Amino acid sequence: MTTESIRQQSVGAGAAGLITGYTLLHDGFQNVRVGHVYPGVSINNVHGEFRFSPVPMPPPVLKGETGNRLCVLDLKTGNEEVLSYAGIVLCTGRCSQAHVPETLSTRFVEKADYSVVVVGGGNVRKSLSFSAHLARHGIRVTVVFERADAILAYPFQLPDWIRKGRFFAIFSPHIELRTRLDTTLGSVITRAFWNFLRWSSFDGLNIPKDSPLRNAHSLFWGIRRNDEGTGRKDGFHALVNRGKISLSIVLQDGRTLEANAVVLATGFSKETVEELGSIGRHPPSQDFDEWKHYKTLASPPAAHLQRDRWTSSIYCGLVPAKNIPKRDFAINAAVVIAHWISSYFLGDQMRLPSTAEQALAETERNAAWMRKRFPDMLLWVKWPQAADQLLEDMQLPSMRSGGN
Repeated sequence: MTTESIRQQSVGAGAAGLITGYTLLHDGFQNVRVGHVYPGVSINNVHGEFRFSPVPMPPPVLKGETGNRLCVLDLKTGNEEVLSYAGIVLCTGRCSQAHVPETLSTRFVEKADYSVVVVGGGNVRKSLSFSAHLARHGIRVTVVFERADAILAYPFQLPDWIRKGRFFAIFSPHIELRTRLDTTLGSVITRAFWNFLRWSSFDGLNIPKDSPLRNAHSLFWGIRRNDEGTGRKDGFHALVNRGKISLSIVLQDGRTLEANAVVLATGFSKETVEELGSIGRHPPSQDFDEWKHYKTLASPPAAHLQRDRWTSSIYCGLVPAKNIPKRDFAINAAVVIAHWISSYFLGDQMRLPSTAEQALAETERNAAWMRKRFPDMLLWVKWPQAADQLLEDMQLPSMRSGGN
């Protein structure tokens, strides 16, 4: 695939979509398009180093009529336009169908003075940040959840050599063992490191010992970690401490909560990639036990009930395994991935499986590792060393001391 007269489609215009579009333009691709551009696009980031987008983006001519949307379907006439592209990058997130937990038995009744119940205690960019936004505007908020995502926080601003260092990669087991910490003594040191992070994070945000927020996923065994930095004075945790936001852990206790509105922040259950033709997952076809000697992975938490039902069909979380030889479709979620995708589309020499069968076999092995590494998580394809693998695929130096 060459860059001359090629039309690339970058679907979605969040952080991943914008950085992908920028990278493709920088590498010489023509007619790169993104959809659904919203003003003030930002990301939950404590480094302060992201700006979206560095490419000048004047408002659309029909801004007042279209609401800043770039659509293939004309919303007024219903006419559809079919566009052909040499390559497509999917940047719309992994899921598309709202999930309503079967265990949600709490009843909600309307109340005279306005209040909102937010169900779900996960990603800070969704449930928690939305709750904080309402509380800052004087609306009474109650957050109902079973278990919160793990958090990282610090009592003071950490220097860049720590923030951009390799501590997480060193103190986290990898599919290819690259550390000498996987010994009996090393596993004790590793667990002590993660336990200290958990303690210091709760302490840094002044979360009381009896707070429901301490009922959170493990930093070591989980992959969803909300990085709060030093915390904000008007952030979610500070508002909880000041009584502006109420918390409730509901486990089918049948309580009644009064509210004028209920917001379900309980995640999604259907993956977008499945809509593209059942390329997202499949039942596992083989077993792997090559990591049973990892001492750092001893005494894992209980496995998710559906953990062994499915395995991912997406190579490295980027390309459907059966599509790997075509080099015309990819899925993005980060900056390094954007460069990987550009090299993939350009046909650069890369460390890639030569056939769809090899890609699927490697994908199954990676999925088996993720089930071993994060037993109560489903179909995660990222881990602390993911950037190293992508850089090595592009034949670039990895294990960089300044961060990837």
